[in-house]
Amino acid sequence: MDEESPTFPAVAVPDGSAVGGNRVPANRARLRALGRLALPIAALAGIAGAVLLLSRPWQNDAVDPPGMAAVREAERLGALDPLQPKQGQPAPDFALRSLAGPVLRLSDFRGSVVLINFWATWCGPCRAEMAEIEAVYQAQKDRAFVVLAVNDDNASTVDALRLARDFREEVGVSFPMVLDAPAGDVFTQYRLYGLPSSFLVDADGIVRFIKFGPLNRDELTREVERARRPRS
Repeated sequence: MDEESPTFPAVAVPDGSAVGGNRVPANRARLRALGRLALPIAALAGIAGAVLLLSRPWQNDAVDPPGMAAVREAERLGALDPLQPKQGQPAPDFALRSLAGPVLRLSDFRGSVVLINFWATWCGPCRAEMAEIEAVYQAQKDRAFVVLAVNDDNASTVDALRLARDFREEVGVSFPMVLDAPAGDVFTQYRLYGLPSSFLVDADGIVRFIKFGPLNRDELTREVERARRPRS
């Protein structure tokens, strides 16, 4: 004898039809309506999730580890404002990664006289002036004098780092060097046409002296002392 298929008690559904036995009512209109509602609900859920992810309420500055906000800000490398360098005007701010790793920002050295020296490993006059700058740096570094030597080799970041490290070891300088690679943003920001080029910035961040061409120690010492005097 063939087994009979199992049957189930009939139940009422909202439209008054019955579902029972092995029969299911063909309520296509209701299914279409539910389908139309499902898409907007899914879209709204997706938007809400995106807003939650972007706002990251679980992550705010108040609970970040100390120094994290500064680290995030420091990752903004290159030219940081559109100013053009002019004697007697504020020096255009920038942030570049040093050969040692940390990012150095010009405006962080307010209170010190800063020599911004643009150079490249292929530049003969740049090589010649390095010993002159190092002599002044050694004599003045304990009197709030800083050198930021900006490397402008037209190379990838990896190649520029290797070239600059080899150069620094070869010429024997100790002042900080930073990389303007690969884009050369700060070279463009400072409107440079050749190397070496130097800008001396006083403790208030004002450009006091500009030199296109190599520096010598007597000239640099004289200009550093002038930059320490109040502006007239």
